[in-house]
Amino acid sequence: MMKKLMGIAALTALAVVGMAADNSAWSNCKPGAWTKLKTTSETTVAGHTTNMTIETKMTLVAKTADKATVETETTMMGNTTKTKADIPLKSDAKGAAQTTPVKLGSESITVAGKTFKCKTAELQSEANGMKTNTKSWMADEVPGGIVKTVSTSTGSMSSKVTMELVDFKQ
Repeated sequence: MMKKLMGIAALTALAVVGMAADNSAWSNCKPGAWTKLKTTSETTVAGHTTNMTIETKMTLVAKTADKATVETETTMMGNTTKTKADIPLKSDAKGAAQTTPVKLGSESITVAGKTFKCKTAELQSEANGMKTNTKSWMADEVPGGIVKTVSTSTGSMSSKVTMELVDFKQ
């Protein structure tokens, strides 16, 4: 079950990071810009509920005209890992498969004591008997663009994963 929980949290984070890459949210940042996010999850399987918290810091370590190199430091259950990834700053139609939003919009939300004017995207998916609904709020002023994401899944297990901005530096 722990692998499923970590998988849900990781997939949610990857989907949001992919959305951030699509809107080039790192393109207006200088190396050294960072964002801190907190992800909380509650998952219920066969009547047993598990809660988990993940803290993530993404730092822009280098940038060219075509890509941003972002170091991600993730702390979960007392363990910290660091990874680096190159995020394209320009759209590439030949790249990886794209997720199609069901509904796009805009909305202002208050997170980390600040109100952000956000672009929103709502996604739905179904696989292996699980239905997932995700809503994301993205703002250009935040490095990486991620302000908040809420993902709920139902089926053989139920879960709610919320990723929310804690702090950032341009």
